[in-house]
Formats: sequence, structure tokens, C-alpha cells
Amino acid sequence: MITKIVAFIVLNLVVTLVTASYLESGGVKKFINTLIEYVTSEDFDQENPDQKTNLRPIIGIVAKPAINKSPYTTFIMAAYSKYAQSSGARVVPIPYDLSDEEIQFRMEGINGLILPGGADWLMEKNNTFTKYTSKVKLMIDHAKRMNDEGIYFPVLGICLGFEQLILFEEPVYEIFGEFDSRDFPTSLKFEVDAKSTKMFQNIDVSQVKDKNLTYHHHFRGFNVSLFTDTPSIKEAYRITSTSSDRIGQKFVSSVEHYNYPFYGLQFHPEKPSYIWIKDKNIPHSPEAIKFSQDLIINFVKECRKNFNAFESRKIENKLMIENAFLNLTLTTSQDIYLF
Repeated sequence: MITKIVAFIVLNLVVTLVTASYLESGGVKKFINTLIEYVTSEDFDQENPDQKTNLRPIIGIVAKPAINKSPYTTFIMAAYSKYAQSSGARVVPIPYDLSDEEIQFRMEGINGLILPGGADWLMEKNNTFTKYTSKVKLMIDHAKRMNDEGIYFPVLGICLGFEQLILFEEPVYEIFGEFDSRDFPTSLKFEVDAKSTKMFQNIDVSQVKDKNLTYHHHFRGFNVSLFTDTPSIKEAYRITSTSSDRIGQKFVSSVEHYNYPFYGLQFHPEKPSYIWIKDKNIPHSPEAIKFSQDLIINFVKECRKNFNAFESRKIENKLMIENAFLNLTLTTSQDIYLF
């Protein structure tokens, strides 16, 4: 895309080189007026003045299958969108049932991706991916290609999204363990120096080590042994923290990929600030909210290293999540965007 400076230079050259009489011709006058409109329009994207930081980050969030929401087919819990937006990012939804071409188009215009949580089945009985999981894998494969080509592209998997990231490395259902960790706040035990990680490096983790500041809501999970005994997973991800369920079973709470800026959290950092369902054990203390907020600040910071962009502000605005229908539910999802 040409810059505004170049466009003005082109405009000035046209005006200078073309004679006054020739300028009277309708074609040239129309060309100049069109160029002026282009240079001064909102659709003209100025170059980022700080080439090291994207000041207009856009995060894609995957929209999952919606049940009994006709005519809508997919949804995103608004908590995920609010969570990303709270740290200065904008959100573009990526419904899983879009065409492969449209998914690729959106992936190439965003600066990072969030895979949300949920209770969806990830695999069929014959160990093949469900349609939803297959489309998420398409997105992750594209994210890997971008990184391989030198385009820094971060991914954050939360709960179910975290499980998908690991499943893509070893696609058999037997990798999952079962844990008593539904509606369960707990602490984190760091298996590495937090300062050596991307997600926790500048966060004060002293309180989350001793207090139940993270909220878990899952029955599937991963045993620590999976990351030491399964070569495909061992070579891809390192465990950064673990937790224990109600009966003392240890499970993996967070991971980071060795080669890609991919991060997985088994807990739900979006819920402390944005989900207010009665009779749930979601921690809403200032310490829990601050810890969750620090995590998304770090992830958005990662996304600011990416400079993907849509061709115009018009396209950008058309894709924003605010265009979707927002529905307030009486479920644990609270408010959801429908697509």
C-alpha cells in the first residue's frame, strides 16, 4: 500500500506536469479528484509511526458452534471480546463455519488469535476431528506458516482452546486425563522461572502461588507425564505452571510453545472481570482481576509485534465484532455475540 506522502508526491507531479489547458479535460480532472479523495479518506491507512509496535492491534476470536440459536450458527462469549479490548485491542470474529478462503482472509488481516473455552467435543469416536476442531486446526496451521515465513503471529488458547493446541500435536483422544476441576478456583505452581516466560515475565506471581486466583472449569485436562513421555508434545510445548484438582490430582495449567508464540491456559482469565453468575466460585478479588488483566496485557503486547492489516478501514470496520447481534442469556455464558 502506498503511503500518504507518496500519494501527495504523485498528486503534485500530476498537477505540475500536465498543462493548464489539458487539466480542463474531464478525464484528468476526475483522476486528480479521485486521488485527492483517496489521500484524504478514512480508508487510507497511514503507516505506523513506530515500526516496532502496532498501535492498532486486531485480535481474532474463534466463534464456536451455537445450539438452538437459529438463524445464527456460531457465537462468542462477550467476555472474551471485552477481555481483549480491555488491553487496547479490537476484535474480529472468525466463525468456524466460514469458507477456508474467508478464514485465510481474516487470518491475514489480524495480529493474533484467541481460541476460546467451551464444552465442545473435539474428536469423533474414530479419533477424527470434529468439523469445529478441523477448522481451528486450519487456523493454527496458517498461524504456523506465517511464523515460518517471518510474520510474528501469536495464539492464545484458553481451556478448550488450550486443549486443541495440544491435541494438534498428538491427535488421539487418549492424551486427555479426567479431573475434578469444574467450577474450581485454585493457585498456580510454576514449573519454570516465571520471568523466563512470555506470558508471566513481568507479572508479580507471588500471590497466585498462594491464593486461589485462577478459575478452572473443566473435566478434561493433561497429566504432567504427557509432556515428558510423548515426543511430539515434549518437543513442542513446555509446561510453565501446574495446579491440583479437588482430590489432589496434578494437571498442567499453562504452557508455551518452544518455536512459535503460542500460549495455552487451562484456566479462564476472562471470567474474573466479566462473568457474574450467582452460585459460581469465580474469584472476583482485586488480586484475581489484576492477575488476569496482566495476562491479557502481555498477550496483546505480543500481538503488537504483528503488522498484518486489512486493505482499508472500511473493510476493517465491517468485520468488527460490534456489528454482531449481542444476546444476554441466563446461562453461564452471560452475554454472547451471535453470527
